[in-house]
Amino acid sequence: ISLNKNNIIHFNFSNVKSLIMFLMFPRINKKMILMLHHGNLYSDIPNFLLKYLLSKFNKVIAISEQQEKFYLQFINHSKIIRMSSYYPPTKPILNSSKIDTNNLLFKKSKIALCSGYPKELYHIDWCIEVFSKIKDSVLIVCTYGDGDQISKIIELVKKSKNIIHYHNLDENDFNLLLSKSHYYIRPTSIDSFGIAVADANNFGLKVLASNVCKRYQETYLLNLFTYDSFEKDINLFLENKYLFEQEKDIIKNFNYSTLIKDI
Repeated sequence: ISLNKNNIIHFNFSNVKSLIMFLMFPRINKKMILMLHHGNLYSDIPNFLLKYLLSKFNKVIAISEQQEKFYLQFINHSKIIRMSSYYPPTKPILNSSKIDTNNLLFKKSKIALCSGYPKELYHIDWCIEVFSKIKDSVLIVCTYGDGDQISKIIELVKKSKNIIHYHNLDENDFNLLLSKSHYYIRPTSIDSFGIAVADANNFGLKVLASNVCKRYQETYLLNLFTYDSFEKDINLFLENKYLFEQEKDIIKNFNYSTLIKDI
């Protein structure tokens, strides 16, 4: 960083715990911007320490109202920039993909995709159970990272003939699968934004996502649910009965020139 000629350093991390590294971070003659991607930033780090760590940054990007309220406890409002972290997806490159797009399952008229960590809050197991009952559909499940539900997900997929599971795909292959699908499902009980929700909309899919946070424009919003209500809503959605509210607020894509204008 000290050798880099750029005067502005943009740090992208997941959560507040990542800031601990700045206790050992040397003073540098550069301006620093911070962006954290988790929706819920609360942690067990003492407030006085968080205030000190956040004071090191010239600007802090808040990707949601919830984040902005969190930061206001520690830094002045003038230091906070409200901005989406979202940048549109790149078009997938077919000849560098490991995905077999000639698979007969891709010929189905109802191809849905769900993705996320193999943890309970993503309700991937619900998606598998629902779609395993819908004979004329295919569900593509993309998981990444470690999670306590990975064994359960693998076992559920083994019992289903119309479910395909991929783990830790690279960006190109994930985008290829997304572009081959018709629906994207995101029934998370907690979320900060859901980049795949926005990507799916940009690829022209019909998207159904839980209404636990602001979603990308035109996303169909799923109310807080039980498994039974979720199953009912998925069936309505696949029958093109869009009896769901749509996200109307337009989310502006990440804009670097806007970001550095006032720094």
